[in-house]
Amino acid sequence: MRVALINPSFSKYGGLSGHGGSMAPINLCYLAAYGRQQHPDVEFRIIDSDVHGLSHEETTDEVAKFDPMLIGITANTCAFDSVIQLSKRLKNRFPKSKLIIGGSHPSALPEQSLHETGADFMVIGEGERQLSQVIGQLKDRDEDWSKLKGIVRLDDNGAAKRGPTQELFDDLDVIPMPARDLIDNN
Repeated sequence: MRVALINPSFSKYGGLSGHGGSMAPINLCYLAAYGRQQHPDVEFRIIDSDVHGLSHEETTDEVAKFDPMLIGITANTCAFDSVIQLSKRLKNRFPKSKLIIGGSHPSALPEQSLHETGADFMVIGEGERQLSQVIGQLKDRDEDWSKLKGIVRLDDNGAAKRGPTQELFDDLDVIPMPARDLIDNN
């Protein structure tokens, strides 16, 4: 199984240069590191679209080269219009892949974000455990998404449903060091 994690292009789509994702996406590196720890058989790739100046089309092409079963996007409020556009493109091109979005914007407005993007899941709060849960269920071919903690999803009738609350980590030392090997550290 493969998981692609995307830092979406922000500067290219109206963001101020240097105020979007010009920093290393450490959040995605932590997600990948925790995912590797919990699911060592899963291959992760981080696509840093903002740093590499990729358009949504180019980002989608990069995802196609990797052919993931799960696609994750990090989303803050400043970049959310760009995330909406990218999400729709990804869902159209990869209808069999699941799309999960996390970050500050989906945490604040999960139901609205879910409807605006057409994603399968919105993460509320810390995303390591939520991503791991989704990966585990995909591997097991378990489609009972109602038991996912810290996730908002659409039910069969198209209504947004919140899963149970996901507890925060009591001990951050259980999260491994970020998977910086998945990004360009220059």
